[in-house]
Amino acid sequence: MSERLRAHQTTADPLAFQPAQTSRLAGRVRLPAQQGGNSPVMAVSLDKVLSRIHALPELSPVVLRALQLTDREFISAREIVGVISVDARFSMRIVKAANTPCYTLPRPVTSVGEAVLLLGTDSFREVVLIAAARDIFHRDLPGYGLSGSEMWAHSLACGMAAQIIAELTEYSNPQEAFVSGLLHDVGKIVLNEEMQSALAVIRAQMARADCAFVDAERAILGYDHCDVGGRVARSWGLPQYIVQAVALHRKPIVSRQTVPLAGYVHLGEALCCAAGIGLGFEGLNFTLETQALTDFKFTEDMADAALSRLVDKMSASQTLLAAP
Repeated sequence: MSERLRAHQTTADPLAFQPAQTSRLAGRVRLPAQQGGNSPVMAVSLDKVLSRIHALPELSPVVLRALQLTDREFISAREIVGVISVDARFSMRIVKAANTPCYTLPRPVTSVGEAVLLLGTDSFREVVLIAAARDIFHRDLPGYGLSGSEMWAHSLACGMAAQIIAELTEYSNPQEAFVSGLLHDVGKIVLNEEMQSALAVIRAQMARADCAFVDAERAILGYDHCDVGGRVARSWGLPQYIVQAVALHRKPIVSRQTVPLAGYVHLGEALCCAAGIGLGFEGLNFTLETQALTDFKFTEDMADAALSRLVDKMSASQTLLAAP
């Protein structure tokens, strides 16, 4: 076990696992606190905020078409290459991402066609998303206390963590968890301007109500980055399950049950907090929904294994973490 992981050990008996008390994740994040009193809502309409969605870089038609193709059960490398080769710059970025050590290819690839054949459609889909998302997520967000490199590292790590947890708990399509985790914080990009203006008030609300950052965000603004992120995902034409995961990733319990993909992203963020990846202001006050641990049967040993895999995978992904 690495020194980083050893620092998070507890004396709790893993055989007597109780999520609310002994989970290593729970030990690194805040558990829900009672809120009291009314808070002023700042007069910034959601419509005004959402008008900025159009200023965001969009997932290009080439990216969306490539993702649609890789969703199919049978797809030829020639068909994918035909779509992606329209954008020469994007093709080069895919090749560069595919050659990252975390994919452990038997030999370096020099073309998109080789990448498809050696990676397989699931991993290739992941590479396509990473190559597309870096332009969007590698940006400074002072309203959330994140540099561009921290924002991108957190987004990538959350996608990886959500996928790892989905695999450990035998979810049918772990790639869906990766996509959801990678895109989960897109709402922060849209809300960054408001957050810079509201930060002092939000911090005061956190102190007054002893609540998590995201709860203070909603109390002061009347909405939060999850709401806005879901709208962005919908505007991009992403599948409803991705939209739902982005919108619910901080509050994944609906009708007393954990929404699967939202729950994986939620626990993925908790792992990122445990690993210290892209904390910002929010990560320092993360509230863990411990029911997700129970619903997924996500044990202490699984948390150890997931955290170890995440740290190793991020260590092997330095090429992906570079600025666009």
